[in-house]
Amino acid sequence: FLYFIVGAGVRNMANLTEAQIRSTFDLFDADGSGWVEAEEMGLALQALGFGELSRAAVDSIVSDVLLEGNTHVDFTDFKKIVTSRMAPRHSPEEVLKAFRLFDHQDAGKITVDDFLKAARDTGLLAVGNAAEEEEMRKLFSFIVAEANRAYPKATDLSEGAAESVDAQQWKAMMRAAVVDKRHKVDDSAFSLKSRAKVAKKGPYGVKVEAGRTYYWCACGMSKTQPFCDGSHETYNKEFSCDFQPVKYVAEETRTVWFCGCKQTASPPMCDGSHTSL
Repeated sequence: FLYFIVGAGVRNMANLTEAQIRSTFDLFDADGSGWVEAEEMGLALQALGFGELSRAAVDSIVSDVLLEGNTHVDFTDFKKIVTSRMAPRHSPEEVLKAFRLFDHQDAGKITVDDFLKAARDTGLLAVGNAAEEEEMRKLFSFIVAEANRAYPKATDLSEGAAESVDAQQWKAMMRAAVVDKRHKVDDSAFSLKSRAKVAKKGPYGVKVEAGRTYYWCACGMSKTQPFCDGSHETYNKEFSCDFQPVKYVAEETRTVWFCGCKQTASPPMCDGSHTSL
């Protein structure tokens, strides 16, 4: 539901198509020469929804693509510049933009009144419909509860205190929702010790060789389980995590049991945590 509202009110820069980029390029290439002036890139980026950029920022962006002295940007370079500015889906920038869609008063928190206004602005709540509004209020209470599960905070229990979700809670809740949806960890999502993908609900038995070094996958995204293949680098950027592989040096040649669920308290070895998933 939150993604529906956000999608209705905020353009997702990660979803810009080549056709949209081309049409913007053609708009600024009014004479059909096949290029636009570098100094026009600020307006072009603004037209694509990236906001107003300073001249210095535009010059820096363009200089990373064009050869020194060149002031003409053809479509290939134009596309490179635009795609380099596109935030990954669910990146911190996109999440913050979504938060600001609700935080109408720039108060650093979302209240039920903010939530109702966003619902009305996007056509999800008809003005004057008391029954629908009551359902929306119940939904907001549920969202507040989920936010507190994702990132607990001290609650004001005084009489008349308004429920709210702050930016840190929003970020944690949205990240949890995305990871759970993408990696199918729905039932036990909020009881997990980490937001790593559950690669396997059980350990990996591996015969290790004495003196050899192994790197255990901690994020759960590796295609070469239970060992790291570098997938954590992409995963960390997309979900604002900081997973790193765990080094293991075998002292003797034998079979050991590497954790597959990625929830172990004794990485990289299995400690039975998978039995509670």
